[in-house]
Amino acid sequence: MTNYNLYRGGTPEVRFMWSKKDYSKFNPPLTAKHLGAAHKLFGNDEFQDTPPYDSHADGAYNLGNFVIGASINPNGRGMISQRTAFKYQKIAVGDVLQLIWLPEDHVATMLNLKSINWDSKMSGATVALIVQNGTPNADTGEFEYTEDTDFADAVTAQHGSNVFKVDEAFNAMISLYKVNGDYAVPMYGQPCLPAKDESTSGTAPVYKFFGLKVLSLPTDANVTFADMRKSIYMSLRMEAFECPSA
Repeated sequence: MTNYNLYRGGTPEVRFMWSKKDYSKFNPPLTAKHLGAAHKLFGNDEFQDTPPYDSHADGAYNLGNFVIGASINPNGRGMISQRTAFKYQKIAVGDVLQLIWLPEDHVATMLNLKSINWDSKMSGATVALIVQNGTPNADTGEFEYTEDTDFADAVTAQHGSNVFKVDEAFNAMISLYKVNGDYAVPMYGQPCLPAKDESTSGTAPVYKFFGLKVLSLPTDANVTFADMRKSIYMSLRMEAFECPSA
């Protein structure tokens, strides 16, 4: 299984001599600009005692309630990097197309997956909604992923199925609230916390990565996702926390 990080955010991978096989890519840490003491675990402690809420998605700083979106649209205008990725990377069954990341101390409340057109060329291809819990390795910074099975169950329960035929039009509206005791709580990005001292370990953050998992490929073996002529849109309603420093 391969994870394709098609989201924007984190540390951009810059290539000064671009080739046809290169595409825009962002890597961990997603909170490279985070200056709070809580990120001492990963060496980002340039300024101490700043509010620990300055990790934001999509540059939506100081917006407490907003919507963030991403699309699978390899043949759309302005999507050259995605088309390049799909053309030169062999997408296989089980691969995950990561579209949106939920930063730490953010909550996600509602998700909509929609496609309003048809594409017979993609007949046989199916995808599923997926959320991966991603924790960066303290030594390498690379993410280690586990699938959020509660999310998969929620999609099936609310939509009736978690299988979407790529050649068809569809719409799925998913609530991300989970009953915890007597309270309904939204999906939450767990923050990083520092170690007590050098003899103990800090707590790594847990990010949520929203995307699509490839369940099957087009029936026509000559067709790939780079040939897709339709669009699939993912939209996530998100809320962030803020706090003044004084």
